[in-house]
Amino acid sequence: MPVVFIHGVATRAGEQYQRGVAAREELIRRLLVDRMAASDPRWAGMQVVSPYWGDLAVRHYWAQATLPPVGTLEDMGVGDDGVAAADLEVADLVKEIGNDATGLEALGAETPLRNAWSKNPHRTVEALLAPIVHSDRSVLRPQDLGITEQARPAQALGEIDGRVLAAGSLAASDEAVGAAIRDALSDDAALTVITDAIVARTEQVAPVEASTDSALESLGPGWLDTLRDRVGEVLNRAKSAPARVATLAALDRYRDGLHGHLTLFMGDVFVYLLRRGEAGSPGPIVERVREAIADAPRSRADEPLIVLTHSMGGNIFYDLVTTYEPSLKVDLWVSAGGQVGQFEEMKLFKASTVVDPPAPPMPPKVAALGGRVRTWLNIYDPADILSFLVEPVFTDPDAGVRIKDLKFKSGVSALKAHGAYYSRPTFYELLGREFGSRP
Repeated sequence: MPVVFIHGVATRAGEQYQRGVAAREELIRRLLVDRMAASDPRWAGMQVVSPYWGDLAVRHYWAQATLPPVGTLEDMGVGDDGVAAADLEVADLVKEIGNDATGLEALGAETPLRNAWSKNPHRTVEALLAPIVHSDRSVLRPQDLGITEQARPAQALGEIDGRVLAAGSLAASDEAVGAAIRDALSDDAALTVITDAIVARTEQVAPVEASTDSALESLGPGWLDTLRDRVGEVLNRAKSAPARVATLAALDRYRDGLHGHLTLFMGDVFVYLLRRGEAGSPGPIVERVREAIADAPRSRADEPLIVLTHSMGGNIFYDLVTTYEPSLKVDLWVSAGGQVGQFEEMKLFKASTVVDPPAPPMPPKVAALGGRVRTWLNIYDPADILSFLVEPVFTDPDAGVRIKDLKFKSGVSALKAHGAYYSRPTFYELLGREFGSRP
């Protein structure tokens, strides 16, 4: 079986979604599958499957005309491409670890980016590449690839984004790069070192395996020619990010989209709960995910089944494995930013058993998985108000089953933490440490 990724709510198809999927799958292949295959050959060549169910979720028949108007800032140097989130991430990095000064004093430091890399290179490289992490933009443009007429430009751009992010992780782990940055006399010099390091490592991970169905297979090496300039553009933009948010005025920009995003979020949850169906007659979202897992390609008979879920995707999968497809056997389930524990506390799952009143001081833990999931790693970010623990609620009588909560500190604001899991190389570093698989 392959690696199956089940997305959460408020996810809709489009170019940004396609680029995000391609980048995420590239990271999963290179930073999870390849590393695990080094110690467990059953992982070798595993494909990544990402079923999409956003088209089955909530529809707003009046195109969200009920949303009240919200004032937004204009002409503040922040375009419509959503880069405000990236600016805030760099500003937070500078204020927290870029200088010994605090508050706005840190924003004026002479070498904040160099200092930040010296203290935490992995977080720094993710902040520098934040526009890519957030899928706000790609490193390259379609015209850079010469594929404006190609059928899958978004996938190709997303694959390159994933490789650049993986290359950034490799650069952050390289002590020689760190030494060169510490010797840099300015942030400009440090960014030049970082740019060269990322481009060099992107070229190292560029070969494409035939089994990945890559959109880059027929492109040849030409796309690498402009990569350095484009990476440099992304990194150089970070230098002026603190100045753009020093007055905190950019926070106002979030208000415009936050309200609409919240209605999508809650609407998708309501639609799923209302239309998920019954055992033996699953609703359309459950059936879409079930079919994706059943039809997923496999390279060998003993290939493990790995399920990765984000947010509401974890609730869908829990319903699937406990009610709609109880015969399913899963080797590893990684739930990130999820509410499975909270949903069970509220007894919202089909398999939930209501005990009224609960036995004091609290009811016994739930053992609904029945050994069908051998390892369940639940990842939460303290800054993510939509992520919850599972260990206080769930257990399994099988001694060979592991259920564990893991803390992941993305370092981003609460506004962006919920989406800051699978697009970040440091997330896969956490999984690698848990399995003892290091680069």
